[in-house]
Amino acid sequence: MMHPARCLLIVFAALGGCTSTPEPQPTPTASLVGTWTFQKRSSVVWTGGTPTTQADMQPAGAYATTFNTDGTFVSVTSPTYGSWTVRGTYTHMGNTLTTRVNTSTGTEIIVKLTDHDLITEQESTSGGIRTVMTEEYTR
Repeated sequence: MMHPARCLLIVFAALGGCTSTPEPQPTPTASLVGTWTFQKRSSVVWTGGTPTTQADMQPAGAYATTFNTDGTFVSVTSPTYGSWTVRGTYTHMGNTLTTRVNTSTGTEIIVKLTDHDLITEQESTSGGIRTVMTEEYTR
């Protein structure tokens, strides 16, 4: 004769095998391609192990960057904040964004990318001081 607990275990195991778990659906990936308007920038600076947050004085809307499908980008300031244009190339692989302007290369980590929001972080260390700069854009 089978022990009652063992019977319950067999029944639960059998029932568990009959339930279906939906297959995970791929998450749609938002595209970097398009125009992104600058919203804000902040930096966290570590000096001697103590972090300090610094807000940037660059106003929202001061510039916009357009990433094109051919791997080029252009950043243009609003006439209210001066006039300059920067053109270059970019690659976007996973959560890494690499931009090139002339001989300079910059690498940023994409923290958030949705149809309407882009948040990037760039880390640097100089003279023992570590800085993480965060920039936020919308479209």
